[in-house]
Amino acid sequence: MKTKVFLLITAFACSLATLFPVFADTISGAIDARMMRYPDVSATQIAFVYAGDIWIAPKTGGTAVRLSSPRGEEMFPRFSPDGSLLAFSDNYDGNIDVYVVPAGGGLPKRLTHHGAPDRVLGGYPDGQAILFGTTIPRANGSSRAMASIRRFKSSMIPG
Repeated sequence: MKTKVFLLITAFACSLATLFPVFADTISGAIDARMMRYPDVSATQIAFVYAGDIWIAPKTGGTAVRLSSPRGEEMFPRFSPDGSLLAFSDNYDGNIDVYVVPAGGGLPKRLTHHGAPDRVLGGYPDGQAILFGTTIPRANGSSRAMASIRRFKSSMIPG
């Protein structure tokens, strides 16, 4: 008899959690677990996007620090070969362009300025260029994907 009552109460609580999702978090003890996306790893750090901002954490473990928090959604962070710079794609001005920022924080420098969306693919081995993918519109209305390299000097990046 006690087992039947316990099963009925448990079934009732589960049905309440299904009918009223507000109670589901309380009943199950769920936590806010948004997805971390687009990870990249340098020799000493890990960069990733969480809630649309870039975060950096020590590779050995520890607390992650938010590198960016402007409007727009940062995507595809990629470290330079020496780990001092971080390239990423963002839509700050209504178009997805490529930006570079010091890995320790600072103001991002925009590297691309054309109308097609640009996605960071990686850094050039010399640390002075970014490889990115973009699309080129054609006269017939279709588009063609291509990869391109944008060279820059580290001194261009505000620190």
